[in-house]
Amino acid sequence: MAILCGRRCVRPAVCLRARARGALWVALVTALVGAGSLGWAEETAPAPPEAGKPSSPGLNTTAAPSPSSQEAVAGEESQRESPPAQPASPPQAGIKPPLSVLWTFSMGADPGSLLAPVVKGDRVFISHDGKLRCLELQTGAEKWKFEPKSEEEEEQVEQTKETETTTGSKQGPRVSTAPLVVGDLVIVGADNSQLYGLNVSDGKQAWMARCGGPIVPSPLLYGDLVMLAAQEMVYAIDPATGKPVWVSALASVASWGPVSDGANLYFLCQDGSVQAVDAERGRLRWRSQAFSGARPRPPMMAEHRVLLASGSTLMAVARTGARSWAAEMPAAIGAQPTVNGNTLYVPCVDGTVLALYPSSGRDLHRKPVKVGSAATAAPLVTGGVVFVGTAGALLYAADLASGEATWGYRCRGPDQPLGVAAELGIYAPIVEADGAILCLTGGGDLFCFSSSARDSVAPRFSDLQPEPASALPSKQAVAIKFVVVDDGSGVDPRSVALIVDGNPTRVAFDPSDGVGEITFPYLPDGSHVVKVTAKDYRGNEGSVEWSFLTDKSVVPEAETRPGAVGTQPARRTVGAR
Repeated sequence: MAILCGRRCVRPAVCLRARARGALWVALVTALVGAGSLGWAEETAPAPPEAGKPSSPGLNTTAAPSPSSQEAVAGEESQRESPPAQPASPPQAGIKPPLSVLWTFSMGADPGSLLAPVVKGDRVFISHDGKLRCLELQTGAEKWKFEPKSEEEEEQVEQTKETETTTGSKQGPRVSTAPLVVGDLVIVGADNSQLYGLNVSDGKQAWMARCGGPIVPSPLLYGDLVMLAAQEMVYAIDPATGKPVWVSALASVASWGPVSDGANLYFLCQDGSVQAVDAERGRLRWRSQAFSGARPRPPMMAEHRVLLASGSTLMAVARTGARSWAAEMPAAIGAQPTVNGNTLYVPCVDGTVLALYPSSGRDLHRKPVKVGSAATAAPLVTGGVVFVGTAGALLYAADLASGEATWGYRCRGPDQPLGVAAELGIYAPIVEADGAILCLTGGGDLFCFSSSARDSVAPRFSDLQPEPASALPSKQAVAIKFVVVDDGSGVDPRSVALIVDGNPTRVAFDPSDGVGEITFPYLPDGSHVVKVTAKDYRGNEGSVEWSFLTDKSVVPEAETRPGAVGTQPARRTVGAR
């Protein structure tokens, strides 16, 4: 096991030397920050916005002030990266909807998971529910699974009986980072401060290294080194051995990162600051306060700037630490934005995906993409189509030119009630892999969609109201309701049609829960026949027909007759059609 203090320790579980060095580093950095002796860019950058808000609201962005002598580089960037006069047309190659489900793999609910699956060749690696799994891309079959061992299990690996007694029924450590595939190894971190190098082929442990605390969820491959943060410590790791090449310290505890522009590593920290570290030597270059209060989304790089989102505020920090621009979205930002070409796509909780210039934050003046519910997953843009995951567990595909949704699928796990699926939502980024789309839900179901996957099964209907062969009072309004689902390619909402007593009737259909509904204020006495038809996106048509009776002799529910105690039932059974 590699001990990340530069030499082997007698007691691996208590690496006093690494902790002492880290504490001295942090104390020194903190003192220098307080004295202003490091000359960090936050001294020349504009004052941070209050409560995570820019100084000027609206999509009219707030630009950084004229660069000082310390910000000459930022000025050069601004000239070089000014937005083009016309936005480039989106590429036309890519995955075209409608899509059908190729396979689904269920792992158990983990609503807080924001870690996207990673594809390497014909393998899918996914960190979920505290475990790392390796799946086959074409079939979804599990190849292997890795669960970190507790410290006691690691130290007593040869003493099976003792291990069983020590661990008991206590919950063990959990995988806490996204997988990082480097050559023949996949590297993950756990919440027990351990970093693991595993063989891609079988998941067996090649090496293990201890860091100075829980590892931040997003390690990065920079050149031939793995860069990561654990608490306030930054590590450059040799992926072949797990040994550190250098160890550095931030001024505060990291929450996301690193991201890199090829020269610096940038970390978003728990105090709302962005901190830059020299990627070659690990020297802390600057710290710049970005947000306070609101919980930021994971950072990303675009046009040599660090893009940060918190609440409804989107801002860019230049490589000097000065704020480049800030913009206020019309609604809260639901997930990490996505950059495709020269366009920044920002998902919002009002169901829109906005298109901005990443170099300035200005609106591209394209028609916003609109989906049916809050956009809560980092979108995927491919071939003129944007795929968006929502809080209601719907995956949408929308045309970038028109902004209209052209396909939608309600991601519901096997035997999972509709309401439960909608509560757990989609929060992990949408991923493209070898002509397929991977989508992970908070319910722990990983869906693989493909335009070539077969779907020959028609939509199914349930929860019919009024109940078939029932009787209702004709004195009150009658609500006709149904639920329609399709597990292959999804129900096409444009195809849902309702006929009542032979008359086509407009019905309100909500794709988010699959419910169709219409209320008649009055229906005459007699038998009424309802027929509903719906198609999926592959053209398979399903239908259901049922009947019920309205009669003035049926007493409405909860209506008490004079002199009677209690109520009469609202329905009585009649002969079914």
